[in-house]
Amino acid sequence: MRSRADADAHASAHDPGAHPLRRSRSRSHWTTAARTLALLLAGPALAGCEGKPAPATTPPPPAVARPDTRAGVEVRVEASSPAERKRLQEAASLFQSTCSPLIAAWSDVDSATVRQVRVWESSPWAKLGWGEVAQVQVKVKRQPLDARLRSLQVGGVTLYYAIGGGRRPGIEAALPPARRLCDITEKDGWRSLPAAAGLGLSDKPSTFGGTK
Repeated sequence: MRSRADADAHASAHDPGAHPLRRSRSRSHWTTAARTLALLLAGPALAGCEGKPAPATTPPPPAVARPDTRAGVEVRVEASSPAERKRLQEAASLFQSTCSPLIAAWSDVDSATVRQVRVWESSPWAKLGWGEVAQVQVKVKRQPLDARLRSLQVGGVTLYYAIGGGRRPGIEAALPPARRLCDITEKDGWRSLPAAAGLGLSDKPSTFGGTK
């Protein structure tokens, strides 16, 4: 007949949960699971201790390139001195900022030139009080793409403009199409341009015997 101690020992041997080694492994498994759960729960708190993440920055919008209405040929300056070149460059810049319709179709221009021209007393320019003008010549391509140039039928035509100071600083064009391309609406083909007074062009017309 077994004693009570032998019976307990026999029960322990056949009960997996009562085995010391297995009880140790079970406790170890639950301890590891508890630690893992604790770390998961503590993760957001630890992340908050390290500081808030940097706010996302919105990249600036891409720069929008403005269309270059003067794309095409450059205005060639014909000058005999540095001072004259500077004056004509200023006149060319003034012309480009004045004749918007023509500049908008500048890609249809074949060539452009600006030069300084003397004004004779018999010239219509002399009546404007001009002694010198910055003459701008613009040659349009034979087959322009711009609708306005085609409607004005100026393909292959050279347009002439004169910029002068004197009593009536302004810009002048003889041909009606040239006037329309420079917003010149006056009947005499002249348009006021106060900035032309600062170009330093002479206001004294020349005579065949000398300067008046």
